[in-house]
Amino acid sequence: MTRSASPRAVVWLRASSILGLASAFALAACTAAGPPKPPPPAIQEGAGTPPPAVATAGLPVVPTAGASPVARSAPLPPPTMPPAVVAAIADAPAPPADAAPDQLPTGRELANGMVAILDRAKTARLRAVRWKEGSDAPKEYSEVQYVAPDRLTLTIKDDKDQDVSYAVFIGDTAYGKQAAPGASWQKQTREAYRSQAQIFRPVQIALATGEPQPLDSGDEVELIDDNGVSVLHATFAYGSSPELEQLDRSRTSQEKSLLDVVLDAATWVPLRHREEIRAGADRFVTEVQYVAFDEPLTIEPPIP
Repeated sequence: MTRSASPRAVVWLRASSILGLASAFALAACTAAGPPKPPPPAIQEGAGTPPPAVATAGLPVVPTAGASPVARSAPLPPPTMPPAVVAAIADAPAPPADAAPDQLPTGRELANGMVAILDRAKTARLRAVRWKEGSDAPKEYSEVQYVAPDRLTLTIKDDKDQDVSYAVFIGDTAYGKQAAPGASWQKQTREAYRSQAQIFRPVQIALATGEPQPLDSGDEVELIDDNGVSVLHATFAYGSSPELEQLDRSRTSQEKSLLDVVLDAATWVPLRHREEIRAGADRFVTEVQYVAFDEPLTIEPPIP
């Protein structure tokens, strides 16, 4: 059965919900939990300079030029689940049947519930925007389609909603193409691409290892009105961990990053998250909308 996020899923977090408590994909999470350093190098030819990478909460980098693919003799095994994520899923409670202000879950219960829901997702569609606070660079917009466990498509758009580039990730093989006329698909195989294709893993790790933060209300979880619908809201602070390091998302900064999440009160289904990655004076922000889950969707290679 298709689970579609309601119209409230396409409303950005209000400013009062961002820093008053404090997010990826998280995606997220969107997706979430990416460091303020470039992800694995983009595919390139010769000694050309790869395009600049924007710090992100798990969103992949689009491969932009060709390289010889690695021959594969056998299918890839299923991705390994980090122990912290396994534990969170095992401890996830049933969602509150009728959430009330005086009967709200704890921050840890909400985090575990969201981790489990993302683990059960077979397909998903997300929209994201990311930027560096205080920078004059334009924001980068993304549309993502995901098929578990490690297939996704990524479309990068500019601030005028024009396509900039495309990528397809299937296991550890990435395909990239610029949106310019005459551009062709390029292909390369690298283990790092498989980590990027697991779009929910960084936000799951951030939730599983993070610490619930007190909100303005003084509670870890609050019930807020979102376009006439009651939803759950919480914030988590997280830092470097062995799980993130395995995804090449560790960092040297000792400052905690913040993940702000909004969930459906009856199902744990995430509606959106905002992540703020801190590195000294720099702030890297990613906002993710969870548009729909478990719609019929397939992702195939664009070229042989």
